[in-house]
Amino acid sequence: MNLPLTVPSQHARTTASKIEYLKRRHSQYLTLWNSNVDLGDKDPRRVGPGELRKRLNEWEKVLDKEERGKEKEKEKEKDTVGGGGDKDYIVSFCLASATEVKGVLMEMR
Repeated sequence: MNLPLTVPSQHARTTASKIEYLKRRHSQYLTLWNSNVDLGDKDPRRVGPGELRKRLNEWEKVLDKEERGKEKEKEKEKDTVGGGGDKDYIVSFCLASATEVKGVLMEMR
């Protein structure tokens, strides 16, 4: 199993994001490699390079799921805080109420 040489599209928005993604990926592989080497030659838990690449691939999938979840949360927050929807309705309701109150006050004069 070979690692893909391309950067997934969600990480390829800018050159800086590509570099950051590749740094994180390399750091994770080094962590996996070093922990594997620390086990010793005769330890049954020690695995080969193919298994290390497989574990790195699994880590990348988990990372992607987490990042997609964060993006969904940001979108949800954007919709509820500043993206319109309820906020626009409340503002228009308040403006309409203020106009009605002003009209009633004018009639009372």
